[in-house]
Amino acid sequence: MKTIVGFLLIVHGFITAVQSTGSFKPSGGVPNPTWLSWFPANLGQSWLLSRLGLEKSFIGSLMGVLWLAAGLALVAAGLGLLGFLVPTGMWRMLAGAGALVSLLCFVVYAHPFFAIGILADLAVLFLLLGARWPSLP
Repeated sequence: MKTIVGFLLIVHGFITAVQSTGSFKPSGGVPNPTWLSWFPANLGQSWLLSRLGLEKSFIGSLMGVLWLAAGLALVAAGLGLLGFLVPTGMWRMLAGAGALVSLLCFVVYAHPFFAIGILADLAVLFLLLGARWPSLP
């Protein structure tokens, strides 16, 4: 179980970190497929920042840093859980911080395709807080 969760944290972290590229080079995102044309923002475009005119500002770049930090924290949590490169005792803190920051980013960049990422963050937080998953030596 520890290996599966560690691997999933690493994968989720890489996917989260990749989202930062849209914040550093805002271009309107990837156009939605026709069946999703009702949604107000393209994939990779922040519905909130674009409405406030902040996508190409310091705030937009800061969101890119937050995406990257969340992803790196999740990757580090997975590595720590697996006992590789990161002290094992830090994995819970890194997973919680990464999931919280990632969840914040998912809200600012809300898109139906992000449902899996949001569920992954909520699962991490549930395991850490709700189920009091042990820190595993």
